[in-house]
Amino acid sequence: MKFKYSVVNKNGKVIEGDMVGRAQSEIESNLIEEGNTILKIESILEVEDQIKKKSPLLQKKISLQDKIVLFSNLAAMLKAGLSVVDAIDILKEGQKNSRLIEILDVIGYDIQGGMTFHSSMSKFPDVFTTMDLSMFEVGEVGGLLEENVRTLANELKEQKDLQSKVKGAMIYPIVISVALVAIVILLIVFVIPQIAGFFQDADLELPFTTRLLIWLSEFLIKYGLYVVIFIFLFVNAFRITYKRSEDFERTIDGLILKVPFIGEQIIKLSTARYAKTLSSLLKSGVPIIRSLEITQNGFSNKVYNEAIGGIAKDIESGEELSEAMSKYPELFFSMAVRMVRVGGRTGTVDESLNNVSVYYQEEVSEVLENLSSIIEPVLLIIMGIGVAIIALSVLGPIYQ
Repeated sequence: MKFKYSVVNKNGKVIEGDMVGRAQSEIESNLIEEGNTILKIESILEVEDQIKKKSPLLQKKISLQDKIVLFSNLAAMLKAGLSVVDAIDILKEGQKNSRLIEILDVIGYDIQGGMTFHSSMSKFPDVFTTMDLSMFEVGEVGGLLEENVRTLANELKEQKDLQSKVKGAMIYPIVISVALVAIVILLIVFVIPQIAGFFQDADLELPFTTRLLIWLSEFLIKYGLYVVIFIFLFVNAFRITYKRSEDFERTIDGLILKVPFIGEQIIKLSTARYAKTLSSLLKSGVPIIRSLEITQNGFSNKVYNEAIGGIAKDIESGEELSEAMSKYPELFFSMAVRMVRVGGRTGTVDESLNNVSVYYQEEVSEVLENLSSIIEPVLLIIMGIGVAIIALSVLGPIYQ
């Protein structure tokens, strides 16, 4: 059995490590004979129990970048000829994420006990996805573990790059929008009340926009706190309903896909992700029905999730992949279907799917790169109109 230990050595330095022994008493004896003062000893099985019992809020998050580094380094070590156990030991040494070290401890112990890599990984469904497990399983069975792990790492890199582009493209419009809303609220709450008093003293006949601003100012001052509470309760009620009601979730997901411009980009992104995942799994030797099931599990959008499930059923009934996809024209553009159809005829479906993924990823990337230049003038126009309305509403009666 393998044990983790923490000791203070002869030089007063705290050292952590692991050691194999038949019982904890044997480990204690060995460590004491070496002149160490024992701080803690626990079996790897105890570590596993602690990981499972620990509250999700207290567990250190394992990011997508952590998995990319883990899989990339594992692939490199396997290619260099290291055994899986030795590779895991080396990965632990350079790892800073404490939870990932604990997980690697469990996986290493399980593999030494005869368990397969993917079976041990399946103990941590919050860390390793169904796709991760399938790629490892097929790699272990077919003797292509290094190749599959590298493919998985590359796919996660592409996924992270795309996420970074989306976040980067949205930062500017979000910052400008928040600043605009904040400025308008400050003007309405702090500036308009003072000017409203001046207008009342002057007994002026005020235009509609000015009266509207004064009313809005008085409303926010009196009921602003209630508005904030209402928004908070509404957002939480929406989230709870979205999670618990499949019909509501399906409706909202469908509406999002129909939003002009935004919906089109989401469809392109979803098509690229669907094609890339399916292509990687098929290349790795995963059967098409199982590949579609894994791909389906990776989609949180209810509309796409159910559509991919429908495609899997149609293929089980004997239909071609392209034929099944063509039943969902609102989710898969005709070009994607045609490319998959050509791949089906030539026996290169995986390559065709990869080409579909590359095509739509490039399209979305180009849009994201130009998004700031497209949105910037629109936001400036909206900001200008808002400032102009407030300025005319305030200055107009004064000039009268």
